[in-house]
Amino acid sequence: MPWEERNVTKAMLRKEFVERVLAHEKSKKALCLEYGISRPTGDKWIKRYRENSSCEELSREPHHRANRTSPEMEALVIKTRKENYDACALVVHTLLKRQGIPNVPCVRTINNIFHRYGLITPDASQAATPYTRFEKEAPNDMWQTDFIGHFALKNQRRCHPLMVMDDHSRFNLSCHAQYGETFGDTIPVMRKIFLEYGMPKVILCDNGNPWGTVQSTGFTK
Repeated sequence: MPWEERNVTKAMLRKEFVERVLAHEKSKKALCLEYGISRPTGDKWIKRYRENSSCEELSREPHHRANRTSPEMEALVIKTRKENYDACALVVHTLLKRQGIPNVPCVRTINNIFHRYGLITPDASQAATPYTRFEKEAPNDMWQTDFIGHFALKNQRRCHPLMVMDDHSRFNLSCHAQYGETFGDTIPVMRKIFLEYGMPKVILCDNGNPWGTVQSTGFTK
């Protein structure tokens, strides 16, 4: 039950209550009724007053946090991260384990330590976020195209496979073997695909040959 509100602190009311009980001014029951508290509450403050002469509220914070990482371990985690080029939580966990450090925190806890000490920037968080696979609503909404590497042929020339894929169906529109990645080599292949499958609304490609976009417009030749 709560203590009755008066123009004095609750600690003063508790002390006044206990002193009156110990002075046998009235019965404990009567004084509990007067102060608007239960018998167990009255007994608690009488016991605490006898133990340390205090009627102040004690801190509710636990005396010991079983799962709280020690300051020494947190310092070691931070030191290991900075010494290893801003390594991720998994790498730091592995390094500490290999060193034989006892009671190494789990990867999630190490990551929480990084956040607590401001070691993970919003940009770094975004960079580490896995990409979500996207898909356009209909065929020809967007194509993706690129050269998927090159390799040597027996005639000492190199083969450059040109790949074009529809982003909705994931259908491989072309995987054409070319001798080069120039505009002259590529445009006949693209024209053939346009005639067979139609024109896409958008083509997603990088800025290498032969696409070479002008950054201000975003359109290739």
